[in-house]
Amino acid sequence: MNESQIEQLVQSSSAQPPEYLYYLLGGQVLGEQFQAQSAGDVADIGKTFFQKWKDEIRKAVCGKDGVYEQFVKGVVTKKDVPKLVAIAILTGSPVVGGVVVTQVAAVYLALLVVQTGIGAYCAGYKDA
Repeated sequence: MNESQIEQLVQSSSAQPPEYLYYLLGGQVLGEQFQAQSAGDVADIGKTFFQKWKDEIRKAVCGKDGVYEQFVKGVVTKKDVPKLVAIAILTGSPVVGGVVVTQVAAVYLALLVVQTGIGAYCAGYKDA
């Protein structure tokens, strides 16, 4: 998946509500174990993954010279934030909690960060 494909996935998924994004993320986390009939459970798995690995994801997104800092400085536009957050996750945290983060999962994570509000998501983050 190249950058333009990531952008297309961001555009096609950006209008989805958080609960559906958690469901999609849960499906990515489960991989081959995914079963469509367990939608509530799958969404819970996505939500738990997003919350449990917040520090790893924040390191990729909120760290020095990261997407958030570039956004605050005006180097990055609001429109580009989801795509750049996905790319930051892929390059900064390609494996989270023993799960290889696919490009699709990175987009869902990025959209959840953006829907949370990147400022709120990065609030209080300190580089180690």
